[in-house]
Amino acid sequence: LGSVGSGWGSVLCGTVGGELVWLDVDETRSQWVRRARWIVTKGVRVQGIWVSEDGILAVSVMCSGEVVAWRRSDEEATGWARMAVAFLEGVLPEAVAGVRLPSQTNAMLVMIAIGSTDRKLRLLVYRESGSETIVSPLGSVTGHQDWIRSAAFRTIGQNEVFLATGSNDNNVRVWRMLLTTEEQFNEREGALGSKQVFFKFPGDTQEGVTVGAETVLHSHTDKITSVAWHPTLPCLSSSSLDSSIILWKVPEREKADETWRQIARFGLVGGSGAHAFGFFDAGFPSSRLDVVAHSWGGALHYWEQSDLGGDLNSEFCFRALPFTGGNLGPVTSIAWSPKDAHSILTTSDDKSTRIYQYIHQQSSWFEIFRPQVHGHPINTATFIDVEGLAFASGGEEKMIRVFRCPSMSLSRGTESTKTKDGIVEVPALGLTNKIIGDDMHDSQGGLDESSELDGLHIASFGTSNAQSHVEVAPLEESLLRGRLWPETAKLYGHGNEISCLACDAGCPTVKAPGTILASACRSQSHDFSEIILWDTSDWTEKRRLYAHDLTILQMAFSQSGEALLSVSRDRTFSIHTNPNRNEPGHDPFDFNLIRRSSQQGRQINCCGWSWDDQIFATGSRDKTLRFYVGLGSTRTGEPLSSRSTMKFSSGVTALSFHEKPLSSGCVIVTGLEDGGIHVVNVDQSTVDHIPSLVLSIDPMLCHAGRVRGIACGGVSNDSMLTLASCSDDGSVRLYKLAYV
Repeated sequence: LGSVGSGWGSVLCGTVGGELVWLDVDETRSQWVRRARWIVTKGVRVQGIWVSEDGILAVSVMCSGEVVAWRRSDEEATGWARMAVAFLEGVLPEAVAGVRLPSQTNAMLVMIAIGSTDRKLRLLVYRESGSETIVSPLGSVTGHQDWIRSAAFRTIGQNEVFLATGSNDNNVRVWRMLLTTEEQFNEREGALGSKQVFFKFPGDTQEGVTVGAETVLHSHTDKITSVAWHPTLPCLSSSSLDSSIILWKVPEREKADETWRQIARFGLVGGSGAHAFGFFDAGFPSSRLDVVAHSWGGALHYWEQSDLGGDLNSEFCFRALPFTGGNLGPVTSIAWSPKDAHSILTTSDDKSTRIYQYIHQQSSWFEIFRPQVHGHPINTATFIDVEGLAFASGGEEKMIRVFRCPSMSLSRGTESTKTKDGIVEVPALGLTNKIIGDDMHDSQGGLDESSELDGLHIASFGTSNAQSHVEVAPLEESLLRGRLWPETAKLYGHGNEISCLACDAGCPTVKAPGTILASACRSQSHDFSEIILWDTSDWTEKRRLYAHDLTILQMAFSQSGEALLSVSRDRTFSIHTNPNRNEPGHDPFDFNLIRRSSQQGRQINCCGWSWDDQIFATGSRDKTLRFYVGLGSTRTGEPLSSRSTMKFSSGVTALSFHEKPLSSGCVIVTGLEDGGIHVVNVDQSTVDHIPSLVLSIDPMLCHAGRVRGIACGGVSNDSMLTLASCSDDGSVRLYKLAYV
């Protein structure tokens, strides 16, 4: 991935299939537009991309050792032209960097550095002179003892550049390169204090480059994952799997006795926690000395610089700011909190559940809780409390786990999850969130009770006032260590992994919401294709419902809580009802099968009820969305048939009804297998409930993978719809739609 030009808004991406994709933002800077897409070598992974600062030249490196130079015309808004190709035999490249060099002739010279798995740093030059364009290898230098994983150039003078490289040998090496001639090199060789090598440029020229070691930076204790130069200040950053990021100050030339030194260090200072797997990348997002990094679990980290005082010799400090992150794997389910839709609950194959909320002080959405960090992928979760203070989740391990928010307010999202008895943690050899005691001390080098659990540990070498800063939204460190919810129950009863859950907590007209939890598991037979109804007051099993022969993929309670709709891989849907449920003295668990129907040609993925229970819908892999008459026909015993059908370009994988009606009907939002999202209006004034397509969200704003879940909620007024969706692409997306 490389940025095209110095301004924000254009990127050049490489794929595992050997493609390059050029993306740009539109004139409104609100969405990405694909400008061009082309194949370098089909089926060969793109290992690295470098793009020049002016966005005119790019270099792509393939895992086959192929190095390709591309050039973009200023006039054209599409495509890149292949200018030259070079091959590195028997080499697996790992890093690529480039820098434009001045030339005594009119030729364009670009130095290209490629780090590889054979521990050598290979140097190539791109030379463009008149009609001649070549990429020519110059040679290689050695020094690292393991794979070279990152590289970055920095111009420090008219004819001089630095090249920083990071390696799996835990070291950062800085190389000094000087543009010179062979004659000048021979004259100076005896006076050089360290070993240097001269590489002559190809062609009819005496120019070349002298390469020598500047310094070796040893402070990291694990593999180096990235190096980056600050765009304006003499500063280098390095990140490592040792859970640290170090800022290095470049010594001033006028001070002969000055050496490379650390001016700040971020990350974990001993123990285990949020950065247990280290940082994968770090860099400078602006002209200030702010630092941004990403780590394991999809987390993004941001450190903001305080007043710098003019130069890097002044004392300064940083504060950690909350940053919107994401999941590491496919997001498998999504749900709004039932009462006022102020929180979003998601589950993921990355073995976590997360709760997001809009933070008004920061005018953005943030993850405020990570209630469950588990050892198995989590397939589904649902709120079981009207206020959104409890939920149940199920996944690969065949049981259902119930979690309840500790004694704090979910709406604030500013306090750590410390209960009256202590804090919530997962034992080292367990999977159950437990309250472990009333002190905040971690035996592996953590915090005492007076410490700020939300604070990021920052150690600064050479200055005494580096500090942590707690913002309203929690930091990643707090989410992993201080935002767990205690587990209150485990429910056993299914023989396979849990496939879906449903609770009546979100039913607005039910007499006692949050009374029933329904669960189902993966199945290949009728005996295991059962729905279990649980009593949420004491977590006892109350009833088992049978209607399907294969895995039940989704269930939904009607708005009144009197009907339970389920859909399955066996291409059928079923309805169990309890018409007298809301009457005094009646058993709320007395559900009975009244309908089972198969009217779609492939497995049925999703289902839902309209706001008034007069319509329910099912979506199938056969690319159809079907609408049926709701509770009216089920109570009277009328034959149940599809009243209307809508066809899409891809299989329907998720749907959700809008809770507010329109003047003539209801709104349903669908998600497709290709990542598309569509808004449909169903005209309830006609007998056939004719659907019509209202809106197809721009594909550039939609998901890149199958939509796994859609939830409508967060309605501010009758003309606005807030929509949340999740997908196999690992993202959670929120849309605000206005009816016009």
